[in-house]
Amino acid sequence: MKTENAESSPVKMLVDEIEVFRKLFRATQEAHAARMEKDLGTVLEKAGTLGDPEALPNSKIRDIRDMLTLLRNADVKPEKGRRKDLKKMESIASDLMMLVEKW
Repeated sequence: MKTENAESSPVKMLVDEIEVFRKLFRATQEAHAARMEKDLGTVLEKAGTLGDPEALPNSKIRDIRDMLTLLRNADVKPEKGRRKDLKKMESIASDLMMLVEKW
């Protein structure tokens, strides 16, 4: 009967690699969330400093309308946890950042 060393067992190696992969997933998820939070925080800060709506140039008013349209038309179902919803949200955040960067 062959005795297998537990450390060289393929099952043990698989379990270890899954644990490492799980940690990488969590770290990636946290980094992505932090970047999205930063971008959305920047947009929120810039929007909050616009001041009197009557004094805004027409270009900014158009940008604000475009931003509202993007946000209102975001058809996202968070309870499903779909990658396509995350991609939509990332795209919207990117578009919002692009609009406020030219202010």
